[in-house]
Amino acid sequence: TGKPVQFECASLTTHAVPQALKLCAYRFVQEGLSNANRHADGEGQKVSARLDGDVLVLDVSDRGPGLKSIPTAGRSGMGLKGLTDRIESLGGALKIEARSEQGTRLTARLPLATGLLHDA
Repeated sequence: TGKPVQFECASLTTHAVPQALKLCAYRFVQEGLSNANRHADGEGQKVSARLDGDVLVLDVSDRGPGLKSIPTAGRSGMGLKGLTDRIESLGGALKIEARSEQGTRLTARLPLATGLLHDA
């Protein structure tokens, strides 16, 4: 899109990461940035990655108008619904935070060993 994206990555130790988790992380960032571009005109896009123990934590945020309401599984578009399904299939969790006129943040928590998170 040509819009700038701030990127922060804490030191990620070398772990054997399953291909499915790599693909899920890629799709999460791709969908998050696509949504930020579509709904916030790419304003203040930021991606961050860090480890929390054996869990990869990814955030994609923007400084756009925020969502009027947080989508639920039955009402969300295929992008967020499919993303939620993909993350949960690996034992992870997706959190959506939005504040009117203050932007939206998507956070994915992905266990490096599938199945570690249950009710995160």
